[in-house]
Amino acid sequence: MPSEREHGTPARYDHGPDENDQPGKGCRCTSCTAASSRRRKCNRLAVLQGRGVRLVDAAPVREHLVWLLGQGMTPLAISRQAGVAHSLLTRLVHGRPGASKPMKRVLEANADAVLSVLPGTASMLRVPVVGAQRRVRGLMWQGWPRQVIAEHAQLAHQEVWRIATDDTSGKIAAGTARRVQIATSRLLTRDPIAAGIDPWRVELARKRAAAAGWVSLLAWDDIEDPGSGLDFGEKVAREQALAEDAEELIHGQGYTLQNAAERLGVSVSYLGDARLRTRKRAAEAVTA
Repeated sequence: MPSEREHGTPARYDHGPDENDQPGKGCRCTSCTAASSRRRKCNRLAVLQGRGVRLVDAAPVREHLVWLLGQGMTPLAISRQAGVAHSLLTRLVHGRPGASKPMKRVLEANADAVLSVLPGTASMLRVPVVGAQRRVRGLMWQGWPRQVIAEHAQLAHQEVWRIATDDTSGKIAAGTARRVQIATSRLLTRDPIAAGIDPWRVELARKRAAAAGWVSLLAWDDIEDPGSGLDFGEKVAREQALAEDAEELIHGQGYTLQNAAERLGVSVSYLGDARLRTRKRAAEAVTA
């Protein structure tokens, strides 16, 4: 019976069968040895960067894996390109044998490896920049510096800034848009300061976003639709956007005012005043 462990994977290097399809020892063919070497290098780098043993949410990784499969990539091709075991991909989607749910946490090094995989067609396809632009702007409005966004998107920070400031309503590579989407899924629900970003960098990102009139990601009904929600490039006061986001968090998701303020990165008193002033302006506009 042919082995389920294909050549060119760390799993076959570790567990076999060997290069002659004989069970009992690992395969030392060129492709399996190279796969094992890539894994060791990734693991060493992860440890040096403090990522080797940290567990992260598996949901964005699973979402990306499902997307890759939908783009026509096979599990074997994904595992080879990522340098991870095929069994990891199975556990991400289906869970361990006998388990009823897929895994919830995954090593950060493995997460980064899977998230770095893109189908070959992604570099050739072009998509509208609007979705990626709104995501980058929204993350900066939240307080994430563009360098941090770039790190999570595995892009140059100059490219992230170009996406944020592109006024041509042009197109970007589908792979680039996907990387921004991945970064957004990893950063949106986190607080920059709690994540270890220097407060002055967080404040600088927020000031730049406010000065440019950028708004929260929650401001858009359909983030990919240029005609959805706010007009493209429209100036919106940060205070009004904060108030709108607070209403969504409090009434739509059950947050308390304090929880919403922490989530949005402002004080409770500021958020309370922003909501009151926004309501007052809305009432004045109706009666005007």
